[in-house]
Amino acid sequence: MTLHKRDFLLGLGAAGAGLTAAMAQDYPKGKDLGAPPPEKRKEVPHRKVTTKNLFKVPTGYPNGVAVVPEGVWVAEQKAGGYGQSGKHEKEAAWLFDWNGKKLKTVMTDSYNTSGMTFGNGHVWMGANGGPEGIYEVDMNGNTVSHRQIPLGPANNGGGCHGLRWHEGKLWIVANRIKAILRVDPKTWTPEFIIPITTARWHGCAWDASHPGGAIWMVTGSSDINRYVMQNGKLHHTTTCGLMKYDAQTGALLETAEFLDGTADARSPVALHLYCDDFEAVPRFLEQHHIPAETRERRLRLDRERSEDFPVWVFSAEELGFDLTVLPLDVLRQAPLSNVEEKPMKRASAAQLRQLLAEEDIALYERG
Repeated sequence: MTLHKRDFLLGLGAAGAGLTAAMAQDYPKGKDLGAPPPEKRKEVPHRKVTTKNLFKVPTGYPNGVAVVPEGVWVAEQKAGGYGQSGKHEKEAAWLFDWNGKKLKTVMTDSYNTSGMTFGNGHVWMGANGGPEGIYEVDMNGNTVSHRQIPLGPANNGGGCHGLRWHEGKLWIVANRIKAILRVDPKTWTPEFIIPITTARWHGCAWDASHPGGAIWMVTGSSDINRYVMQNGKLHHTTTCGLMKYDAQTGALLETAEFLDGTADARSPVALHLYCDDFEAVPRFLEQHHIPAETRERRLRLDRERSEDFPVWVFSAEELGFDLTVLPLDVLRQAPLSNVEEKPMKRASAAQLRQLLAEEDIALYERG
């Protein structure tokens, strides 16, 4: 007797159906087994945030920061830990005041630095190249210790993407184990681990406003899917963002994504209005009884052209607005940024409407 593949699969399907029916007869239907229903999964809050340029590091490639009372420590990174000589070159830790004035330079043996912190009177540099590990360096540039990230091979604990010193403990963003690790810097004993829940991760910071503390971590991509229209087609994209973890439990508390542009809590809402009738704005403000101050601002339209444009400054609901009126013929390209000398990053009208709609929905859901 020859058994064909088709007959075998049909027989197997019939046997499976019979087994399922037999099991179904023994399964208690409609009975209360006493098990509590699973808790509803809590939605993690998500919001949009903005950034503000403090100053531009005058030399080198910055790839780590640590805030101290005097200002900001900034870590230098050289590609692969090597300079143009092809040999390993020391990487700097610079201390700047809040206006960008360099106060101190400490040269370290770290390679391809990706994250730094300051604690116990020393700078701590996270090496993402060469021997990797964590370098502890005193203010004279002497290496106090060089140790591998715990929970790995003795000679290869993997790379680092962030460091934070808090109350005598060292928090390490550990690449190999994809986690944020709290370590006792004296004994080098790992004490607590927070699994990272995103695809790309970078620096971290402490948030004392949360009970017991929280860790903010910069992410290379937002977990919120976005689509943009390019050449008539939708393309998937994500944005950089933040994730906030409970420092006591490791629970994910909040996520955020960066909106293009720079701002802080005291910055006015900067608007660009394109209109050839510059007098239309003061007429509108007067008709709606909105008091405003008029000013002028010089903007660079491109690398060769600079012009003065009218600006109206006013406030609504304790929020400041800064409205610059530009002619329609420069709508295609934003004015150049004074910091980057590139077209200013800004939200489109559609993005602004979406941001306002999301805020309205959030207010409605909160009641």
